[in-house]
Amino acid sequence: MLNEKKIHVMAKLSMMEKNKEQFEIKDYYMGDYIRFYLLKTVIRVTIGYVLVLLLTAFYNAELLINSAVVLDYKRIGINALLIYVLLLFCYTIGSLIRYHHKYKRAQRYVSRYEKGLGILRRFYQNDSEHK
Repeated sequence: MLNEKKIHVMAKLSMMEKNKEQFEIKDYYMGDYIRFYLLKTVIRVTIGYVLVLLLTAFYNAELLINSAVVLDYKRIGINALLIYVLLLFCYTIGSLIRYHHKYKRAQRYVSRYEKGLGILRRFYQNDSEHK
């Protein structure tokens, strides 16, 4: 005889299994997961910032060439570095919050999945006891 509750649990577990990203996240330790994505964020922000600096320099190339002797390179460098540090700080904090939240959500998701597996296991144990 078909047990509707068992079928419902099996269908729900099947739907949960399709979300493989949650299970992949759970394979990491939280610190390793967050550090990995923070490193990716730092690399991406650095590459993006360098590209923006290069594009700005190319756009203002004529002005830079004409006033190359009178520019205050120390001030320009300090300003560029301060902007980079500020951007990096903001993106790192945002990334830290995002990936911590994402890891915790995956942890809850996998916990609900394992709870559903426990319920299904009890259904099968009850069925084997009745036979």
